[in-house]
Amino acid sequence: MAGWTDLPPELKEKIVLHLDGSSSVRQGEADADSPALQALKALRAVDRELYELTGVVLWQTLQLVNRTFEDLAYWTESIAPRRAHFVRQLIVHPEGPKGVSAEAALPFFIEALKRFPKITYLQLHAPSAFTSQLVDSLPSSLLEQITRLAISAGPSATTRDQRPIPENFLSVSVATQVLQALPNLVSISLVEIKNDDDPIHLISALQSLSSLVSLTTDDFRTFNHPHITAPWRSSLQTIFIGDDISYSRLFPFLAQHASTLIALTLPTFSTSQALPPYLPAPFPNLLSLELWSEPATADLPLLFAASPLQQLEVKIYDGGSESLEPLQAVRRAFEAMKPSLKRVELQVMSGGLDHEGEVVAMDLYREGVRAGVRVLIHGTHPEEA
Repeated sequence: MAGWTDLPPELKEKIVLHLDGSSSVRQGEADADSPALQALKALRAVDRELYELTGVVLWQTLQLVNRTFEDLAYWTESIAPRRAHFVRQLIVHPEGPKGVSAEAALPFFIEALKRFPKITYLQLHAPSAFTSQLVDSLPSSLLEQITRLAISAGPSATTRDQRPIPENFLSVSVATQVLQALPNLVSISLVEIKNDDDPIHLISALQSLSSLVSLTTDDFRTFNHPHITAPWRSSLQTIFIGDDISYSRLFPFLAQHASTLIALTLPTFSTSQALPPYLPAPFPNLLSLELWSEPATADLPLLFAASPLQQLEVKIYDGGSESLEPLQAVRRAFEAMKPSLKRVELQVMSGGLDHEGEVVAMDLYREGVRAGVRVLIHGTHPEEA
């Protein structure tokens, strides 16, 4: 019978990864008393081979969050030489210790980050000045290997009682600088972007990324700019847009990615906009659609009826009589998409449904049962909202 030493390296790696079946350890989300975490730590102590195999799991995600100067110095000098080569995902939230600004801690973060030779994911939740100087100080070899990025505004300092002083938005110029420094991005999350400048350079930076497949943003001003409809070098597969955009900007932008788009999350739309009668292009590979619905935009899901949607999620702002038309529209969309649908999720965000709304919702649920489609309905009663 073959023993551990007889197994090929690939199988050993799979066995160790299996201990973290939920990936919580790899994502840096495991509790200190997590059985998976404890098992991996115990296995790490067995021998050098298992130290290396478990290190890939234990140190895949590192969070440098609210670190003191002493923490960063200890990491840089003592921990990094032995563990940094395991790290693939780095999360940086540089809230300054004891009222010190994040910028004061910047040299420590720069030195710490230079120790990571294999980072592919970087999350920065930091003030604009910190983010700008950090990216400007890192070697191009490190920046070029980062393929996934999430940036947002973060605290610039803390008060005497240790409460963070927030910086509400990240400047357009800094967001542009970061994108220009990371030419191989595949996935981007841009949130809390400040509307302090013309976003044309930020848009151009996004459009120049040839490998980009996933984009998440709540920056409505950028997507309402005419330049957003200019050609993109990449073909996006996943788009999440979290704020109001005009149809005249949004749909021409989406049309450029229609043939490759798999998952789409649409923002809220102002009720003053007239819903277009049809989309500018078919979406032949779209599998997931998430959107907000109001009476004026209730039939928006039906515009995607020709797509092979498997998952439809609709959020309705208000219950009562205002929810009836959106509910009926979801029912119509369900009928049109039923051949491909596997899951429908309906959320009433506040107020619950009145009697008429509950009747429509229950009819939708029963129809889902008959069609073999999982239908989830949340907030149908006021006490559930």
